[in-house]
Parts: sequence; structure tokens; C-alpha cells
Amino acid sequence: MRPGLLDPHLRAACFGGDQRAMAATEFALVLPLMVALLLGGIEVSDAVSLGRKVTLTAHTVTDLVTQNSCLSTSEMNTIIGATSAIVAPYSNANLTMTVSEIDTNANSNATIGWSTSSTLTPGTVVTLPSALQQPNAHYIWGVATYSYQPTLGYKLTGTINITDQMYLSPRLSPTIMYPGTGC
Repeated sequence: MRPGLLDPHLRAACFGGDQRAMAATEFALVLPLMVALLLGGIEVSDAVSLGRKVTLTAHTVTDLVTQNSCLSTSEMNTIIGATSAIVAPYSNANLTMTVSEIDTNANSNATIGWSTSSTLTPGTVVTLPSALQQPNAHYIWGVATYSYQPTLGYKLTGTINITDQMYLSPRLSPTIMYPGTGC
């Protein structure tokens, strides 16, 4: 043993000047925060990307429906089935797409004309955005909802529903017949 190491004053001076493990200690303190920021950033960017795909899905399906004057059930299923290509690489199993026709009367009161959803029956009253409240108008309303389950933060947030909707006017006729027979 070197002489003087047992002197408490000398040991305190050596300990205060010794920085051999300082970087490792700082790294150990900062590492959990860095990992949390990295994983959180990945989850947020994944959710933002999925949100954009949900918007594209609502717009694309609604736009495709408005390009018809009559749709059979199989044609509507084909259009809605195209959503798997839009949301790729995400699973289509968590996506719900509803397409409805909204009709307004002379007083601008809006009701469902037809819908692909069993919960929106014809005659159901709906509220349109104020810019669309026009008398005797017809709109195609597409609503896309994705039940997003974060990979890492699922226990904290649970399932997050990402939803977007689109209103468009029919292009080829005032209304679209659905489910049409003999289209």
C-alpha cells in the first residue's frame, strides 16, 4: 500500500479529482430517458403515419363511390376492399369503413338515405358541417376508423381510435342508388 493513502484528507482529495467513472455514471443516468424518447418518437411517428393513411382511405373510398350513379353490394364491397392497399403496411383488420348517403330536405335537415353500416338506418338524423347545410342536397359521407394499438405503450394508452371523414357530392347523378339491382 502506498504511504499516505490512509490519510482521510488525502483520500477525499483523490476521490474528488478522480473522474474515471464519471462518464459511465452520467450515461447510466441519461440512458433511460434517451431510450424512452427514442421509443416514444417511434410510436408517435407510427401513429402520425397511420393517421395520414386513414385520411387517404376516407377520401379515396368516398371519391370512388361518388363516381357512380348506381352501386351493387358487390361493387361497394370491392371499393371498400381496396382499403387494404391504402393502409398497407398496416393491417386492414383494424380498419372500419362506412359509406353513407346524406340527403337534405327543403329546410336543410339532413338524414341518412342509405348506409353500409347497420347502425345508420335510412331516416336517421345527422348533423352536417355548417358549410354543407344546403336545401335539397345529397352528399356521400365516408368515415374511416382505425383501432390503433401502440406496440410499446399499449398498457399506458390502450387502443386509440384514429378517425377521419369526408363529404363529397355525387358526380354523375343527383343521388347514388345503393344497393342497386341491375346497375
